[in-house]
Amino acid sequence: DIEELMRLVEHERIADQVIRAIGDIHNSKDYVLKYLVKNSNDIKYKGAWAYAIGKQHITDMEDTLISWLKGDDDMTKVDIYNALLVVGSNDKTTAIVRKGAKKLNKSKNWYCKIAGMRLLVALDGEKMMPELYKALKNKNSDVRKEALKLMEPYANQEVVDKVMKLTAKKTVSNIEVVEWLGNIKNDSQMPLVIRQLSSKDKTAVETTIRAIFKIDNPAGINAVKPLFGGEYQDVIKELVIAYEGNYDALLNDVLRSGTDNQRLAALQILECRPTIVVCSSVKDLLNTDNQVVRDYAYRTLKLVVTAPQMEFLVRLLETCDERYVDDVLGAIKNATVNLPDEKKDYFASTLKHVKPDVMPRYYKVFAYFGTEL
Repeated sequence: DIEELMRLVEHERIADQVIRAIGDIHNSKDYVLKYLVKNSNDIKYKGAWAYAIGKQHITDMEDTLISWLKGDDDMTKVDIYNALLVVGSNDKTTAIVRKGAKKLNKSKNWYCKIAGMRLLVALDGEKMMPELYKALKNKNSDVRKEALKLMEPYANQEVVDKVMKLTAKKTVSNIEVVEWLGNIKNDSQMPLVIRQLSSKDKTAVETTIRAIFKIDNPAGINAVKPLFGGEYQDVIKELVIAYEGNYDALLNDVLRSGTDNQRLAALQILECRPTIVVCSSVKDLLNTDNQVVRDYAYRTLKLVVTAPQMEFLVRLLETCDERYVDDVLGAIKNATVNLPDEKKDYFASTLKHVKPDVMPRYYKVFAYFGTEL
């Protein structure tokens, strides 16, 4: 659709977004260059065009970008400097970007200050750390968060210790630091991180839970377990499903030791990410007094059983409440899916001796095995 988009680059209401979209389209370089050359004397939306030039890495426009810096507002200059950072070919251009970045970094406009920090870090890397520490004292949380983000590649324990000193002085908030500790996977401040779980701010608690799963510290994970099944269950479910740590042990522990609500939450997670390791824990819940948990345990049984559970399942089919028959039949089918025919025949032969009054429960098993009565 690039031809259609090019017809909209001067549309007063949407031109800026359209031009940036064109810049994001693979191999749109020729379209961008052609338009800019043709309209070189009357270019509007220079910030958007600078974005497109940078995205398409159009080195031919380096001098043009520099000329656009004269008289433009700081917001436009941010896009121009970012483009020059990509297409710049010499020390002169680098010096122009560095000078502009330093000016932006001193701006009272938080957007411009952040842009200046990003440019300076891109140019000077770790040398910018003292400036980033200063930024942590800024009153604007977006500036502080960006400073922490820019520190991430250099965040050794010495850096963490310095940030924690600033945190103690209340120049940067606990929750901002907790999010950062999660991003750098640093577990040296777990007591501080865990304390944020008791915050009355729901967003802060969710941020802390996410940080704990990123850090993957046993104490932190244990601190989250009591929150299973509560108001943060949606975020916990999302994180546990994607968890790269000891998922089996985490789920097993909640199923064995949790409250009914926590066990129910674990079973609901199990539906989305099954594991046979928790089979024994699920089987134990088939006899729990809580009917909702028991119903869910039967429902998830088919996701955790394997062939060694066949004899248990056969007995269960004979004794379970009528409401759970279909669940047990589904479990039998899943448990035997990879069994050789002779094994299936063996099990079918044992089923022929069940009591007549429950024999109808086994008809589907016979059908599945392909066994004649």
